Amino acid sequence: MPDLSHERASSVRPVDLSKLLEQLELGIGQAAQLCGVSIRQLSYWTDKGIIKPSDQGGSRTYDYAAIEKVCLIKQALDQGYSLEGAVAESEAFLAPYCSMISTNGGCAIWRITYTGVRAEFTVFTTWMNV
Repeated sequence: MPDLSHERASSVRPVDLSKLLEQLELGIGQAAQLCGVSIRQLSYWTDKGIIKPSDQGGSRTYDYAAIEKVCLIKQALDQGYSLEGAVAESEAFLAPYCSMISTNGGCAIWRITYTGVRAEFTVFTTWMNV
């Protein structure tokens, strides 16, 4: 067991999750699997303009914001909402947070909660046209 009697300041710092999540990009198959929807569903929602992909060289990739919106829509669909209702529910859920930060006609939200000595992170972000 290491001797901790000579404690020193740690050079390790908390990871900035916002920086990591800003760089997250998943292909349509990975995003669909992560959210529990089919590739066909996600492609349809993208074609309808419900979900905004990041087009990287002709292939559709989805950032964290798009993935979160897909997951929220999926939750509402699982509760019996129509697609139109599910989209409205997800946007209504996200709207209060979108008033906090707005960029380029969209919205980005990061919510990080610290409790006690340890940090518990709830990272929540999305982009919506508002």
